[in-house]
Amino acid sequence: MYRSSIVIVLTCIFNVISAIGFSGVIKNIPNDVPELGKELRQTIPNLNNYASRVKVDLYKLNDKGKNHDFSPVSATVGQNYQFKYKDLSEGEYELIINSYDFAFANNRYRLLVDEGKVSAYEDPLGQSHNNQSLAVEVSHQTPLEIQFREVKQFYEKSGGSVFDMVLNSPFGFIFRNKTYTIIFIVLMTISVAPTIAQWVNPEFAEQFKEVQAEVAQSRLQKSEATESQEVLAVAGSTGAKRASGTIKKRR
Repeated sequence: MYRSSIVIVLTCIFNVISAIGFSGVIKNIPNDVPELGKELRQTIPNLNNYASRVKVDLYKLNDKGKNHDFSPVSATVGQNYQFKYKDLSEGEYELIINSYDFAFANNRYRLLVDEGKVSAYEDPLGQSHNNQSLAVEVSHQTPLEIQFREVKQFYEKSGGSVFDMVLNSPFGFIFRNKTYTIIFIVLMTISVAPTIAQWVNPEFAEQFKEVQAEVAQSRLQKSEATESQEVLAVAGSTGAKRASGTIKKRR
């Protein structure tokens, strides 16, 4: 009777220890994620099953000895973006969540399993000191929540039209701005108009050239007249100074 009681107690203790675990869930993934297969008109494997493209790995950190296994324990992510771990031994773990399609607010967590409880806190890459005071207790009833941040731009959509080529060129900023586009069209029209007029109406083109020549000639005459007036003004002022100096000498 005594032996059977001990066996029952040990069995209960073993069941409690082996039952230590927790669940996790990825939150706030939008329902209207763009269907890249339809957009690219290509067949992409597993496109409609985003959950299968999420990888969750759990690493044991504080095992010692030469036979330590550094391979992670992976969890399967269901259609509702939930995953579970059970039968965890006491110690420290690193949880890493990666996705081909989504980026998360934080994808690395440090887990501490102690006295039948699992505590989790964020463990960003590159930080040597972590704020353990922000640790939260997680379990199967209160899962660890991983927050969705954005959709990864993993697939590149190549534009084959002339308009796409122009937008991707160094002059693309002109056509993305309405004001720049209008100015560009006006300047191009002014520069190309004489050439087009020679083919459409040669007589008008000749008259236009004559008008341009007359305008240029009048501008040249005005500039020459202005320069001559300035020269006369300078010469007159110099002559007046010399005359006044002569008169003073005679006196």
